[in-house]
Amino acid sequence: MVSLMFDKLPMWSKTIDPKQQLSYTELVPTAMAFLALPASQRLDLIKQYHEKYCLPQFDLERASAIYLFFRVIFKLPDQQLRTSAKVFGGWLHPSIGTTEPYFNLSWPTKFDARNSKLPIDRFTGYSGKGYDALGEYKYFASLFPFRESSELEKLVVDWV
Repeated sequence: MVSLMFDKLPMWSKTIDPKQQLSYTELVPTAMAFLALPASQRLDLIKQYHEKYCLPQFDLERASAIYLFFRVIFKLPDQQLRTSAKVFGGWLHPSIGTTEPYFNLSWPTKFDARNSKLPIDRFTGYSGKGYDALGEYKYFASLFPFRESSELEKLVVDWV
């Protein structure tokens, strides 16, 4: 079932190549289908994906797909107090290595509520062994709401 749900997610890490332009058309339909499932089934799917592609094995392309997917399904702040922000992988993130008091949890996305746009920055790199997708999902689910289907239906996702 993991492959049926998440196979068409764009592999965001490929955008490190400036010539690469991904199609993000499957993000919203996949998000709506995922959020329509019972919470226990959603958690089980993330756990299966995590075990197959994130830890202990690490498939950067597949891990980047679920990393991006979380930023579509959750309403994440772009200014989370650094002291309460958690990081679950070695994504080369613009909020790391700065002294700013805030951490952008929504990166690489930036929601524009005026026109329901969700632009996506290009992938900048990764350093490390694996990505704790399951831990990040649980962290987000404990603190932040999911996007409503009415918001997802209007969402325009595209690369920057």
